[in-house]
Amino acid sequence: MIQWVLPQVFGLLLLLPLILLIPAKQPQTALWVANAQLQHRKAAKDWWSRLLVILALAALVIAMAQPERVGDPIEVSDSQRDMVLVVDLSGSMGDRDMRYGASLYRRIDVVKQVLNGFIDGRDGDRMGLVFFADSAYVQAPVTRDLESIQQWLTETAPHMIGSNTAIGEGIALGVRQVRDLDAKDKVVILLSDGANTAGEVSPMEAASWALDQGVKVYTVGISGFFGGADNATLRQVANLTGARFFSARDAVELVEIYREIDRLEPVERQTDPVRINEPLYYWPLSIAVLLLMTLFVWRGRLL
Repeated sequence: MIQWVLPQVFGLLLLLPLILLIPAKQPQTALWVANAQLQHRKAAKDWWSRLLVILALAALVIAMAQPERVGDPIEVSDSQRDMVLVVDLSGSMGDRDMRYGASLYRRIDVVKQVLNGFIDGRDGDRMGLVFFADSAYVQAPVTRDLESIQQWLTETAPHMIGSNTAIGEGIALGVRQVRDLDAKDKVVILLSDGANTAGEVSPMEAASWALDQGVKVYTVGISGFFGGADNATLRQVANLTGARFFSARDAVELVEIYREIDRLEPVERQTDPVRINEPLYYWPLSIAVLLLMTLFVWRGRLL
């Protein structure tokens, strides 16, 4: 089947017959009488020249309309995950007690490094970003712009939004970002290094609401030499929502945790069929060029 990208340009075809109505230049009377037969041939040649011009312009109009051969529909499945990262920015995230090799690093720096690597593998996924400390706020709604999420994550620091740990509010805000999406599985991945010390919503209240909304809340508790997360509460949150709890004591364990989370089953969505159309404009364009070249050669001159 052939379709036209710009069918409105066909209106120009109505103007082309007007070329035949343009009067030809009349020779002087004496020359016309003396050379009537020659002038008759010139008149016929002029008529055919105009016809070639009309045909060439008609071919150009057809090329401008951009004909395409419509391809067969191709069914496409969009494999992706929709998830929200909920990250603790409380004061303790600045503690330098996360081991990697023989050195100790700040908790937040290790988290940034691991999460950036995790995001790098999210090709085709959509992701949102929520931070929490004294309260929770959305840094990025669910989006495919993962580079921006990495940039915002890199620019964060402990104490930016307080020193406390509002885990319940972090969960609730993360759930709010995914609850209305059309994904079969809606996922929140919460990371914290402490116990709930702020906010009006407790972690278990938020987890119960997440269950009602059909959202799984995976929880990651990190710890170091100076103490760590409330693993008991984080485990209860994950279990209640049908997800899993993970605990990391150093950078290596944190990397392994996010590798395990990476194995979450992707959501298969059937998208609208895709058609790959073949452009055909070059055929009428070639005909127009050929007609004009024929005209120039036949008349024995260039434009």
